[in-house]
Amino acid sequence: MLDLEEMTLLAIMDEDEPTKGHWLRFWQRNYPLSQEIICSAHKPISEAIASISQTITKIETKVFIVTHGFGGIALLEWAKQASLLDQKQICSSLVAAPTLKMPLPEHFYPITINFPMLIVGSNNDTLCSLSCAQDLANKINTRFYNAGNIGHINAQSNIGSWEQGMRLMQALLLT
Repeated sequence: MLDLEEMTLLAIMDEDEPTKGHWLRFWQRNYPLSQEIICSAHKPISEAIASISQTITKIETKVFIVTHGFGGIALLEWAKQASLLDQKQICSSLVAAPTLKMPLPEHFYPITINFPMLIVGSNNDTLCSLSCAQDLANKINTRFYNAGNIGHINAQSNIGSWEQGMRLMQALLLT
């Protein structure tokens, strides 16, 4: 297992999500090394991919990626075009509440993920149904976790620093 000092938390957040009180902000404040990318579903996905690539290239440590909302879709789009060498820098990724109103079209697949990933959904997320999140995890051959009835897993969910998610992240780091 890596020490926290040997790893950078890369938070990829959705521009449409309020960040005040967001659990991912708590996580960023508690990590010695942290970077942030804000992605927008209203801009070309190529901008998000370029931002992710540029940020990862500049980081000199292993990277643990945590995404929320559209950030999860941006990460998957990055992974579709990222080289094996680029992906080797990633030690794990937790994709929370990907913004996905319907299953992704078949041409979106296949995606080869060369690092451990966990997709987290909830029973009552209005921006990504549980079945869409599970389908996504199945199609990219990664693990899925149902977080229960906590909505879109954001500040409005009133989950504070989302301790359940922190435990999931810690378990991922041990894999």
